[in-house]
Amino acid sequence: MMSGIALFGGEAYVLSASLVESRDLMNMFGYNGYFKINDPAGFGIAISSQLAGFSRGFQGPCFYSDSRPIKYASEKPVLEPWPETEEEKEKWGDESQQMMHEETKLDPYFVKATRYASQNEYRLLWCISGNVDNYIDIKCPEAIKFCTKIT
Repeated sequence: MMSGIALFGGEAYVLSASLVESRDLMNMFGYNGYFKINDPAGFGIAISSQLAGFSRGFQGPCFYSDSRPIKYASEKPVLEPWPETEEEKEKWGDESQQMMHEETKLDPYFVKATRYASQNEYRLLWCISGNVDNYIDIKCPEAIKFCTKIT
Protein backbone atom coordinates (compact mmCIF):
# COMPACT_ATOMS: atom_id res chain seq x y z
CA MET A 1 0.00 0.00 0.00
CA MET A 2 1.16 3.49 -0.79
CA SER A 3 -0.11 6.77 0.54
CA GLY A 4 0.49 10.30 -0.55
CA ILE A 5 -0.54 13.84 0.06
CA ALA A 6 -1.66 16.20 -2.67
CA LEU A 7 -2.33 19.87 -2.12
CA PHE A 8 -5.34 21.36 -3.86
CA GLY A 9 -6.56 24.90 -4.27
CA GLY A 10 -3.37 26.94 -4.09
CA GLU A 11 -3.86 27.80 -7.75
CA ALA A 12 -7.59 28.52 -7.61
CA TYR A 13 -9.80 31.47 -6.80
CA VAL A 14 -13.10 30.32 -5.31
CA LEU A 15 -16.51 31.96 -5.19
CA SER A 16 -18.77 30.23 -2.69
CA ALA A 17 -22.51 30.50 -3.19
CA SER A 18 -25.58 28.63 -2.04
CA LEU A 19 -28.10 26.57 -3.96
CA VAL A 20 -30.91 27.82 -1.71
CA GLU A 21 -32.35 31.29 -1.27
CA SER A 22 -32.59 31.66 2.49
CA ARG A 23 -33.14 34.54 4.91
CA ASP A 24 -31.47 32.37 7.58
CA LEU A 25 -28.27 32.20 5.51
CA MET A 26 -28.36 35.95 4.86
CA ASN A 27 -28.72 36.55 8.61
CA MET A 28 -25.97 34.03 9.42
CA PHE A 29 -23.53 35.94 7.25
CA GLY A 30 -24.86 39.39 8.19
CA TYR A 31 -26.26 40.44 4.80
CA ASN A 32 -29.59 41.95 3.77
CA GLY A 33 -29.37 41.01 0.09
CA TYR A 34 -27.49 38.95 -2.43
CA PHE A 35 -27.13 38.38 -6.13
CA LYS A 36 -28.49 35.31 -7.86
CA ILE A 37 -26.34 33.88 -10.65
CA ASN A 38 -28.81 32.89 -13.38
CA ASP A 39 -26.18 31.52 -15.76
CA PRO A 40 -23.18 30.14 -13.81
CA ALA A 41 -21.28 29.15 -16.98
CA GLY A 42 -21.66 32.59 -18.56
CA PHE A 43 -20.76 34.25 -15.27
CA GLY A 44 -17.68 32.05 -14.88
CA ILE A 45 -16.48 32.78 -18.40
CA ALA A 46 -16.91 36.53 -17.90
CA ILE A 47 -14.90 36.45 -14.67
CA SER A 48 -12.19 34.29 -16.26
CA SER A 49 -11.56 36.99 -18.84
CA GLN A 50 -10.44 39.29 -15.99
CA LEU A 51 -7.91 36.88 -14.46
CA ALA A 52 -4.30 37.07 -15.60
CA GLY A 53 -2.94 33.58 -16.11
CA PHE A 54 -6.37 31.91 -16.20
CA SER A 55 -5.90 28.25 -17.16
CA ARG A 56 -9.16 26.41 -16.40
CA GLY A 57 -12.32 26.64 -14.38
CA PHE A 58 -14.95 24.38 -12.94
CA GLN A 59 -18.03 24.56 -10.77
CA GLY A 60 -20.39 22.38 -8.82
CA PRO A 61 -22.11 21.65 -5.54
CA CYS A 62 -20.14 20.78 -2.43
CA PHE A 63 -20.51 17.46 -0.70
CA TYR A 64 -20.28 17.13 3.03
CA SER A 65 -18.14 14.72 5.02
CA ASP A 66 -16.72 14.50 8.51
CA SER A 67 -13.67 12.73 7.12
CA ARG A 68 -11.43 15.50 5.80
CA PRO A 69 -8.72 13.39 4.24
CA ILE A 70 -10.16 11.99 1.04
CA LYS A 71 -9.05 8.41 0.65
CA TYR A 72 -8.84 6.63 -2.67
CA ALA A 73 -7.51 3.26 -3.65
CA SER A 74 -5.53 3.30 -6.84
CA GLU A 75 -4.62 0.38 -9.02
CA LYS A 76 -1.78 2.34 -10.59
CA PRO A 77 1.56 1.09 -9.28
CA VAL A 78 4.49 3.43 -8.85
CA LEU A 79 7.41 1.46 -10.26
CA GLU A 80 10.00 4.14 -10.72
CA PRO A 81 12.77 4.43 -8.14
CA TRP A 82 13.19 7.64 -6.16
CA PRO A 83 14.89 10.19 -8.45
CA GLU A 84 18.46 11.27 -7.83
CA THR A 85 18.90 14.62 -9.61
CA GLU A 86 16.95 17.79 -8.85
CA GLU A 87 15.54 17.76 -12.39
CA GLU A 88 14.32 14.16 -11.98
CA LYS A 89 12.83 14.99 -8.55
CA GLU A 90 10.91 17.92 -10.00
CA LYS A 91 9.57 15.81 -12.89
CA TRP A 92 8.69 12.94 -10.51
CA GLY A 93 6.91 15.37 -8.17
CA ASP A 94 4.91 16.92 -11.02
CA GLU A 95 3.92 13.48 -12.31
CA SER A 96 2.94 12.30 -8.80
CA GLN A 97 0.78 15.39 -8.24
CA GLN A 98 -0.83 14.87 -11.65
CA MET A 99 -1.57 11.21 -10.85
CA MET A 100 -3.18 12.17 -7.52
CA HIS A 101 -5.26 14.84 -9.22
CA GLU A 102 -6.42 12.29 -11.80
CA GLU A 103 -7.32 9.76 -9.09
CA THR A 104 -9.21 12.20 -6.86
CA LYS A 105 -10.89 14.06 -9.74
CA LEU A 106 -12.20 17.38 -8.41
CA ASP A 107 -13.46 16.08 -5.06
CA PRO A 108 -10.93 17.95 -2.89
CA TYR A 109 -12.19 21.27 -4.25
CA PHE A 110 -15.75 20.49 -3.21
CA VAL A 111 -15.58 18.69 0.15
CA LYS A 112 -16.76 20.56 3.22
CA ALA A 113 -17.37 19.60 6.85
CA THR A 114 -20.82 18.16 7.58
CA ARG A 115 -21.61 20.93 10.08
CA TYR A 116 -21.94 23.30 7.08
CA ALA A 117 -24.42 21.15 5.15
CA SER A 118 -27.27 23.63 5.74
CA GLN A 119 -25.40 26.12 3.52
CA ASN A 120 -25.94 23.93 0.42
CA GLU A 121 -22.79 25.40 -1.03
CA TYR A 122 -22.07 25.70 -4.73
CA ARG A 123 -18.55 26.70 -5.78
CA LEU A 124 -17.14 28.34 -8.84
CA LEU A 125 -13.36 27.95 -9.22
CA TRP A 126 -10.93 29.70 -11.52
CA CYS A 127 -7.42 28.23 -11.75
CA ILE A 128 -4.49 30.37 -12.75
CA SER A 129 -0.88 29.58 -13.53
CA GLY A 130 0.94 30.15 -10.25
CA ASN A 131 -0.37 30.75 -6.77
CA VAL A 132 -3.35 32.93 -5.98
CA ASP A 133 -3.45 35.92 -3.66
CA ASN A 134 -5.45 35.68 -0.43
CA TYR A 135 -7.99 38.11 -1.87
CA ILE A 136 -8.79 39.54 -5.28
CA ASP A 137 -11.16 42.38 -6.16
CA ILE A 138 -12.52 41.95 -9.68
CA LYS A 139 -14.43 44.59 -11.59
CA CYS A 140 -16.32 42.79 -14.32
CA PRO A 141 -19.38 44.62 -15.69
CA GLU A 142 -19.76 41.84 -18.30
CA ALA A 143 -20.71 39.40 -15.51
CA ILE A 144 -23.68 41.52 -14.34
CA LYS A 145 -25.93 40.36 -17.18
CA PHE A 146 -25.75 36.81 -15.78
CA CYS A 147 -27.08 37.88 -12.36
CA THR A 148 -30.12 39.30 -10.61
CA LYS A 149 -29.83 41.50 -7.52
CA ILE A 150 -32.10 40.35 -4.66
CA THR A 151 -32.79 42.57 -1.62
